[in-house]
Amino acid sequence: MRNKDVLVAMGGFAAGAGVLFWLDPRSGARRRAKVGHQATHASRQAGDAAGKTARDLANRAKGLLAALGAWRERAVDDVVLAEPRLCARATPRTMRAR
Repeated sequence: MRNKDVLVAMGGFAAGAGVLFWLDPRSGARRRAKVGHQATHASRQAGDAAGKTARDLANRAKGLLAALGAWRERAVDDVVLAEPRLCARATPRTMRAR
């Protein structure tokens, strides 16, 4: 036998053993039910995680928009406007049309 034939025979043996394990009349129903319960549990966990992620992203977006809105509406004090470095920039020479 060639190596490929041995691998095919081993794969067929493994597939047959898996089918027998899965369709066993004594314990197969229990195994299938257990797999079904595990799949249901995993799908619920995935749904919960997706919901949490969606809520988290929505809350982060709301926070970012609130922060940007507060920054835009922030009042500027007269003290800040009177700083020499700002006054030096706003001279009539620099405000002239070019």
